[in-house]
Amino acid sequence: MSDEGLEDILQADGIIRHWGKLKSIRTNAVMVDDLAKTHGSFARWLVDWPGDNVAGLCFELKRQGAHLGGHSAHLFLRMAGIDTFLLTDDTVAVLIGLGVVDRPPTSKAALREVQSVFNDWAIESGRLLCEISRTVSFLGG
Repeated sequence: MSDEGLEDILQADGIIRHWGKLKSIRTNAVMVDDLAKTHGSFARWLVDWPGDNVAGLCFELKRQGAHLGGHSAHLFLRMAGIDTFLLTDDTVAVLIGLGVVDRPPTSKAALREVQSVFNDWAIESGRLLCEISRTVSFLGG
């Protein structure tokens, strides 16, 4: 889609009026298409990614796409049916309280540590990452 086409969409009712986010649709569509060509389908690429490294998948989406930092990649993965944790303020407060991290995790090292803790909890409990994440979030409020 051309910039002019995106500008037309920007004027539509009910659309987020943020040029960078709107342009990210085009960038992310190209990313999805490229990954589909390389892996047979974008869905195949997602499901073939190791479930014990969702943090790595989020970093890869952020690296190859646009506007997929922060919570965006995790939320997208949830919508796509991929099991992942969400680092809400309450969840982060619990992780800090437990000494897993000392501040909100944004670095690769901190997110690998968080991933490791969630993986351990998943093994110990037999629960999905999304279930554990939700339960942990209730403890932080």
